[in-house]
Amino acid sequence: SGMASIVCGISTHSINTIQHLNFNSLQLTPGGISAVAELARKSSSLKYLNLSNNAIGDVGCCELVEALLTNKHLVLENLRFYGCKITEKGAISLGKLLSSKDSIKTLLLSKNSIKDEGALALFTALFQRWQKIGTTDNTSSPTIMKELPLIDSEVSAHATDLVQSAHNFKDLKIILVVGAGPIIIGQ
Repeated sequence: SGMASIVCGISTHSINTIQHLNFNSLQLTPGGISAVAELARKSSSLKYLNLSNNAIGDVGCCELVEALLTNKHLVLENLRFYGCKITEKGAISLGKLLSSKDSIKTLLLSKNSIKDEGALALFTALFQRWQKIGTTDNTSSPTIMKELPLIDSEVSAHATDLVQSAHNFKDLKIILVVGAGPIIIGQ
């Protein structure tokens, strides 16, 4: 695909200088997401990756997450999957990423089909991150995640009630729209 050709043309040196990649609304194909995943696997400088408005679904999401999990030098802070047709499987995979990679501060998942199981996997990962912060010294603590927007997802009010009662996210804003209006957890 065209994206694979572009990524193949990026030299090893260039991969480690790229900090922002914006693939918003580019109609990525499976070959295109594979090329992006390969680039993410090798990059030691990528801080912002936007795949919004591409129908990559759970398969593309999981492929990218697998690549990010194998990157030992990951510095990614902002990952955007707005309107990517992600469901439970992709959200659970992203929960594993959040548990393993502390550099991520913002994960945008609005306009996907994430339901309770996927949302709870994400919230559990965030809670585990908060537990790490409480048990480490300040010099090695994980990065505090600032936002997890899940607007126009399919998370029920019951799941948000469980999260609100179980976890105290004092510096994290989780934004959900359930039924008649927004639910903001934290901040």
